[in-house]
Order: sequence, then structure tokens, then C-alpha cells
Amino acid sequence: MIQSDVQHRYLLIHCLFIFLLITLTSSQICQNDIPDFFYNVSFAGPLFDQSIYTITTSNFSVLSPIGTTVFTFNVQPRTDYTRPSFVSTSVTGRALNILPGIITVSSSDPSFIVNNLSNGSYALVTNTFPLNYFSPYNRYLFNLIATQTYTNRPLVSSTAIVQLNLENYNVHAPIFIPTNQIFSISETATIGTRFGTVYATDADNDGIIYSISGSQFSIDPSTGVLQLQQTFQSSPASQYFVTVTASDDGASCLPARSSCPRFSTSTIITINVTAVNKRSPQFLNQICGSTVTFYESNLIGANITTITVFDDDRGENGQITISFPSEQSRTTVSGLRNTAYSQFYIQQLTQSGTTRTAVLRTNTSFDYDAPGKTDR
Repeated sequence: MIQSDVQHRYLLIHCLFIFLLITLTSSQICQNDIPDFFYNVSFAGPLFDQSIYTITTSNFSVLSPIGTTVFTFNVQPRTDYTRPSFVSTSVTGRALNILPGIITVSSSDPSFIVNNLSNGSYALVTNTFPLNYFSPYNRYLFNLIATQTYTNRPLVSSTAIVQLNLENYNVHAPIFIPTNQIFSISETATIGTRFGTVYATDADNDGIIYSISGSQFSIDPSTGVLQLQQTFQSSPASQYFVTVTASDDGASCLPARSSCPRFSTSTIITINVTAVNKRSPQFLNQICGSTVTFYESNLIGANITTITVFDDDRGENGQITISFPSEQSRTTVSGLRNTAYSQFYIQQLTQSGTTRTAVLRTNTSFDYDAPGKTDR
């Protein structure tokens, strides 16, 4: 009985030893595979011939057209000799297959694209025009991304940094914001009256100089403020269409270049002259205070006299209406009421320009011998 217990214990210890041996062996195999898999998947991307590519101002201008080559570079696939693995592939016999795979290279900035040349050579070329000199710090800073794909394992990638320092150039014309503006000014405005401002921007950050056509108005060359240069005539036009021009000073090239091209942009603005009721209507045929004589035999509606009135105010202010005074105005200061108005009426004719004519006609029959028939 005692011997049987001893045998059982010996057998259990032996089995435990074998189990531990198998466990340790399997663990060592997995440990060998972990760094090999980790480095190949995460860090063993294609090899750039440089980790940082720097282009200085003497090499590249913002004026470079689309398709201009910035520089060429080389990218090669990882091999057994270049991959950063701590464990040789021969240790476990389970290492991943390091075939060349397919390499693609792209730019993280859409302003540039990568062209595949041959034998691992590539060209970085421009994909926009003009380049933006006012990117942060007057440069482009982005990544080249090389990706290697396989049929039997995850893809791997690597990156290189591109720093492209730019040389500025005047490539943009000024832009009005907004275009074709509309302004208003009173026809009674005096010389020097300010009535609006035009505004333009320049993507090259150049200074802007404003100018205006004609002599009726002027513009501040630095601020774009509009003002009246000459007083309006007695009957000014209701609208003026004036050309305003914004010209850049070409300073964006300085000091890299001694001279720079200059650009201009023009827009047409509308200036509305608002009408003001400046004058009262005037009778032209000296009808006021005059005496009119007519025959008592005239029929009702007979033409007694004509009345012509002038008013050169513009718009509604120049519309003339010829009529008798109101009922209240027909009473004299002494309280006597003038009753003659009911015996006549005024027929207005169509207004022509600044004048209107009306006809004074009888509204009743008259009898010269009747008492008090002198009408005023």
C-alpha cells in the first residue's frame, strides 16, 4: 500500500515536469515570434533615401506652374537585411514572408503629388498654382507616405518629412469685396461730402492704391473713401456709373527681387443722386395779380385763360398740381368768404418736363347786369 502511494507520487511529479517543459518550450517559441511580428508590421515599412527633404528659397518659387518637379527621391522595400527585427527569421521557422511586395508613395498635402519614375525612383511635383506663400512660416511642411502591400500579411508604411521653403512673387490681382457696389448722395451735397468706401484685398498681401474715373467724384488712394469733387448742376443726372480701379504696389517680391509685376482690377460702381425739394413752383405767364376779362355770353366751359407753372425739382418733387386754394384759404382775414371759386374750374393738361399748363374755364352762366357780378 505504501509502495503504491510512492509510485503514484513519482508518476505525478514526472507528469508535472513534462508539462512544465512543454510549457516553457512553447513560451520561448512565442516570445521569439512576438518582436519579429511587431517590428515587421509596425515599423518595417519601405526605406526612403532620406528621412527629411528640405528645399530652400533659392530653389523654389510660388510662381511654379502645376507639374513642376520639386525634387526626386528613392524608396526601396524592406528585406531580411534592412528590417529592424531583434530575432532572426531562422530561429523559429515561423517568421513572416519578407517578399518585396508593391510600394506606393503619396503626399499628405494635396498641393503636391508623387509620380512613379522607375527602379524605386519617384518625383514630387506641384499640384496647384500658385503655391500659397502665406502658409505657416512661408513654407509647406508635410509627409511623404510609402506603403508596402503583400498578399499574405498586413501592409506596412513609413514616412519622410518634406520642408519646402518658398520665395514669394506677385501672382494675384486685387479683388473688390463686394463688386459693383451702389452708393447714394444728396443732390444738395457740398464739395468734400463723403458718401461711401470701396474695399479690395490682395492675396499676395501687397499694398493697394485706388483710383476713379471722371471729375465729379474723387477717391482716397489709400483708404478707398469716396467723396464729392464738384457740386451738382441745377438738374443733375439721377445716376452716375463710375469706374474704380484697385492696383497693387508689387511689394510682395521685396527684398528677394528688385522689381515685381503689378496688377490692377476695375469695377463699376453706381452712384444714385437722391432728389431734394429745393424750389417752389413758379407761374410763368404772370397770371398772379392780373385781371382777366371775358364775355358774359360765353358758354359753360369756355376757356377764360391759360396758366403755366414751372418746377425743375427732380422726381416726385418736380410734379406740378394746379388747383384752387383749399376751402379754409378762401376766407379772408376779415372773415368774408370768397364765393367765386365755384363758378370756375381748372382743367390740368399733361405735364411736359418741368412745366405744366392748365386751362381756367367757366362753370356757370354769367349776367353782366346782375348785381355783384364782378368775380374775383
